[in-house]
Amino acid sequence: MCANRRGGRARWPPWSLTIAGVAGLWLGGAAGCSRNDQVTGGGGGGPVLLTMFWAGRHQSDGHAVVWSADTAADLARVVTPSPFEFELVFDRRLDGDKIEDTVVQGGVAYTVPKAMPPVTVTWDGMPAGLGPLTVAYNSLALPDAPSESTYVFGRADTGYPSATALTFHLDAAMLTGTDNRPMLGPDAIAVTTAPFSMQILGPAGTDGGATPAVPADFRFPLAFNSQPAKSDAVTPYISLSIDGAPAAFGLVTADQDATTLYVSPPRLGQTWPAGAQIALSVKAGLPDVFGVPLGAGADATFVIAGTRADGGTDAGAGAPD
Repeated sequence: MCANRRGGRARWPPWSLTIAGVAGLWLGGAAGCSRNDQVTGGGGGGPVLLTMFWAGRHQSDGHAVVWSADTAADLARVVTPSPFEFELVFDRRLDGDKIEDTVVQGGVAYTVPKAMPPVTVTWDGMPAGLGPLTVAYNSLALPDAPSESTYVFGRADTGYPSATALTFHLDAAMLTGTDNRPMLGPDAIAVTTAPFSMQILGPAGTDGGATPAVPADFRFPLAFNSQPAKSDAVTPYISLSIDGAPAAFGLVTADQDATTLYVSPPRLGQTWPAGAQIALSVKAGLPDVFGVPLGAGADATFVIAGTRADGGTDAGAGAPD
């Protein structure tokens, strides 16, 4: 029988879930034993914190080291405001029962994050009622960490405010070895998030200087490095024109990634007029979900694929209603 049934884990559920909702989901089942499940750790002290990683939501955000026990390590000074998760790597197993609760459903044991996690975060001006981070434990090593290590991982569903100094607080009374010795490492780690930024994405393979040609049903992606505010707060900062005339548009979000908005035709089933030139503009000042303003806007021009047979009118998206 495994000494610790917390084996490999699935990645996090979709970002559209609330913090409370994620905390109620099962994060792993009865996984098989591995060599790391049997590690007891050596020496006379508790588990040593080796590294804190900041794992970006997008591949371009990377997997940055924001704290390390190695004083010569190259640390990231500024990180994306909306990481996929943070990861605290320890040199040996922790007592997982202090980080997660074990519940039984249908005769099967599962682990779920504790309502009061061992890692919390604060920042100046932090809104009340955000709820705790969702924090869990894995007794297996990360691919880029020492083979005998384990890690604690977590995230906030809305990410963190842009251009803000964050402080992560580590509770040594909950982060202990299996012999109840508290972790060895700092009780707080400081991280600074990047300013709120965005870019208007074109289709893949577009030449650098060419105006992108897109299909009539194309939805223009606005990619932010942090979660933007709700559509009613964002819409006044976005404008769109078709062949030079102001036109209506819709904003669509995706459950898989709340940091990207899509500018679409204003009504379901509509398309952009064939052969038209679309000019899209996003102004500075657009707020993120915490109210931090966008530092710089962006503009882009696109051409809708196809040729209009009527010389300039179309049944697609048009002027504002």
